[in-house]
Amino acid sequence: MTEDAEQLRRDVSGLVEQGEEIANETIFQTLLSDANRELASLLQDVRKVQDDPLLDNGQAGRMKKIASARGAMRGQAIHAAGGAGQPGADR
Repeated sequence: MTEDAEQLRRDVSGLVEQGEEIANETIFQTLLSDANRELASLLQDVRKVQDDPLLDNGQAGRMKKIASARGAMRGQAIHAAGGAGQPGADR
């Protein structure tokens, strides 16, 4: 094989590998974004339910604990996404 052909083969091989890495990152970011949206939706439901007057004290307390954990989980999700989950970033 000539030197030019060998260089072309290496370049194409590198581009294929780079494309696979980009595709994997895109898939991960899409899944992470979907999971963050689902988590936000569930936490909104929790906030609505925690104010339900029909809940007894124990149930209301558990709902408040879940809602208060929201900030910690959101912070972890933002960190894992490299800031992609920040408010307004996916709008």
